[in-house]
Amino acid sequence: MPKEKYRIETDDGSVYEIETDDAQSQQPAAVAAAPQQQSYPEMAGQFATDALQGLKAGALSTIYHGGDLVRRGTEAVVGPEWAARLGMENKLDKPEVRSVITPPESTAGQLGYGA
Repeated sequence: MPKEKYRIETDDGSVYEIETDDAQSQQPAAVAAAPQQQSYPEMAGQFATDALQGLKAGALSTIYHGGDLVRRGTEAVVGPEWAARLGMENKLDKPEVRSVITPPESTAGQLGYGA
């Protein structure tokens, strides 16, 4: 195992030399930090998953926005009080609805959303 030598000089002129054998213990951390490339089947699977999630988000977005148009029309005709009594509330501002109608940011997700 190769040994590393360190030379330390202090302000008062003292010199210390240290010899260690930890040179190889530092290499695996650098190797582990390197990103691994996906295989073709994994990339194809991710593309298909993102496209289907985008397709689902696009369909649900159409449904929720259509329901919002019905709610707005009802409010215009009978007033907001009656619309609230009928259980018509703005669902588009809720975080759980926003999460299901937002497509993945990948190209495949955007393509699925527009399909």
